[in-house]
Amino acid sequence: MKQRGRFERRHRLPRLHGGKLALLIACLVQAALSILCFCLLGHVRGMLVTQSAAGVWRGGGEERFAQVSAFLPTTETKTLDDIRSFRATLENEFVQNSMEAPEGGSLYTDAYSGRTSLSVSGKSPGSVTVTAVGAGGNYFLFHPLTLLSGGYISDEDYMADRVVLDAQTAFNLFGSSDVAGMEVTINGKTFPIAGVVKSEDDFATAAALDAGAKASSDPTGVQSASKAMIYMSYSALNAMTELPIDCYEIVLPDPVSGFAKKLMTEKFPIGSGAIVQNTGRFSASSLISVIGAFGKRTMTTNGVIYPYWENAARMAESYAALYLLLGTLLAIMPIVCLTIVLVKFITAEVRKGYYKASHAIEDRVEENKRKHYTAGGI
Repeated sequence: MKQRGRFERRHRLPRLHGGKLALLIACLVQAALSILCFCLLGHVRGMLVTQSAAGVWRGGGEERFAQVSAFLPTTETKTLDDIRSFRATLENEFVQNSMEAPEGGSLYTDAYSGRTSLSVSGKSPGSVTVTAVGAGGNYFLFHPLTLLSGGYISDEDYMADRVVLDAQTAFNLFGSSDVAGMEVTINGKTFPIAGVVKSEDDFATAAALDAGAKASSDPTGVQSASKAMIYMSYSALNAMTELPIDCYEIVLPDPVSGFAKKLMTEKFPIGSGAIVQNTGRFSASSLISVIGAFGKRTMTTNGVIYPYWENAARMAESYAALYLLLGTLLAIMPIVCLTIVLVKFITAEVRKGYYKASHAIEDRVEENKRKHYTAGGI
């Protein structure tokens, strides 16, 4: 009877017990937690609509575009003339770099804004205090808030006195969000309502709006502004109260990574302000930079009061960096254990193959000998 080799005798998987079983359970738990962290990372990366203007502007084209934002300190804000001057400079730079706009189109789009507090009254008696955003350029491309009724406002409007309310303002003033076409009164002047929008409902934006409302409280603790917002043309709001531009956003070509941000940094001086490239800010390399400066980035010494959407983005960056770090750390042990198991499995298979091959050769030699002896009559 032919004796079976030691590889052929193993028909059952080895039983796991004690330390090996505990290690397997730990690896499975950590692998599951790592997958959860990376799923949360993916969710955080795509939840902020204010970071996607470059993709919307590019559309189905293959050209590279980047969204860049400039946040100005309170002592070095911009005027509308500064924006016009930069636009002219930008056109010259495109010509010098042999970059041509498509026929009837443009190589870039931009928006600028400033914020202040206003008292607004509507159909009901009394008024409410809101945060008023004076918006210019293609503002709602960069902030595509969900429309509940009506439409947006833009620089192309023939009537620069129309306003957009958020849902909270509309409810406070009219008890409904279906109020497009009605009017609100600000400083004794009536403004037609172009539309009503729903503010972003992600956790980072909600936290940023709450922080902004608390920061504008008076010394007694009563909030002088709330999360309620109203959007109107920059020119109309600036006519009522001098409104510095403290945020400028632009989407422009980025043929080589970093070109757009470099162009902004060199041609749009902002003193001690901050220039942020929104496009790619949630990439692995950018998040690793966030991890490296995790403590320092909470310290702001440049005099910039970030708008709520940038505060939300910075908060989302922190969470994304944390999920990336935790997901990577939790994946280390399962990957190491899996690598060890694979190495052992491959080594065993190689040894098994060698064992079978050597015995096959021996069997062939014995068979040839047997045939030789049989043929020779031995």
